[in-house]
Amino acid sequence: MPQRLIEAGNARFGLFDQPVETINADDFVQRSSMDRLAPTLLRRFAYNQFQFVGVCSPELVLGCAVVDLKWVGSSFFYVYLPPSGELFEWSRLQPLARRTALALTPDRGCSVFSGRGLNVTIQAESDPRQRRLTATFGRDGRLDARLVEPAAFRPLALCTRAGYNGWVYTQKAAGLPVTGSLQFRGRDFDLGALAAHGNYDWTCGFMRRHTFWNWACCTGVLPDGRRFGLNLAAGVNETGFTENVFWLGDRFVKVDTVHFQFDRLQPTQPWTVSSYDGRVALRFEPEGLRREKLHVGFLASNFKQVFGRFYGTVHDADGQAAPIDGLYGFCEDHYAKW
Repeated sequence: MPQRLIEAGNARFGLFDQPVETINADDFVQRSSMDRLAPTLLRRFAYNQFQFVGVCSPELVLGCAVVDLKWVGSSFFYVYLPPSGELFEWSRLQPLARRTALALTPDRGCSVFSGRGLNVTIQAESDPRQRRLTATFGRDGRLDARLVEPAAFRPLALCTRAGYNGWVYTQKAAGLPVTGSLQFRGRDFDLGALAAHGNYDWTCGFMRRHTFWNWACCTGVLPDGRRFGLNLAAGVNETGFTENVFWLGDRFVKVDTVHFQFDRLQPTQPWTVSSYDGRVALRFEPEGLRREKLHVGFLASNFKQVFGRFYGTVHDADGQAAPIDGLYGFCEDHYAKW
């Protein structure tokens, strides 16, 4: 595991057994496709960061993101209540990423967004590795949630090439126990009592100008009592390595490339997600959708995040099958022009 991501002006690529301690992005020497040194201003505005935290249980699903694209900052927060099918969401933008800041490293520091009616803070700590998500939203909504990684847990830590000139570092985990509380609209949810489990995604880098990805994640407890988390993606972070993995208890199980089959124009129809090595064969049954289209000058985003239940089977490294029967999670279809 490298202590610093950038060495001699270049990113270190690979799948790491532990997170990189320091994302020293300022040391990266960015060049054009013709090998010219990129101007300082271009280097500053080409570096993007985002962080997403999700929490799932049969009683509620929530998603929250903070995004810093330098030209614009944004955040969204939503709560879905499966028993009633109700969806509540809040989304805000900040020009030039005002009142938006993301931590410089994945395991230490604070990421924040402040906008009218939506304020988010994600505090990361390294010993033990955990994230505390606090948010105020709407008139009286308040969230205080903590995701803690067990001592033997190995998160995904990966750095891949992005086009000819860039790189992306991503750190992800799923299947993490969640404690804390959610209050809104006169209701009070104890996340620990609901046996909620969560996931996070901390990503940064000099990303492709035009990019897209499909992503799947689910988190919860299997019938035999083992914690389970899943992270699969296609279309991004596939240059030499992949970010496809699932966790059975504290076991980290790597997965080969994956294929998403779904209707782009009707994303709330069922999806299938399968891996080339046969370890993953899942059906995703959507229950709701958060979508957003943004086209501001040279920035664009066509974002669809679907939440629902996963069904199917995964196989661990020993070939043992684990049934997935209705765990809540997310699928995503996203095109971006940064």
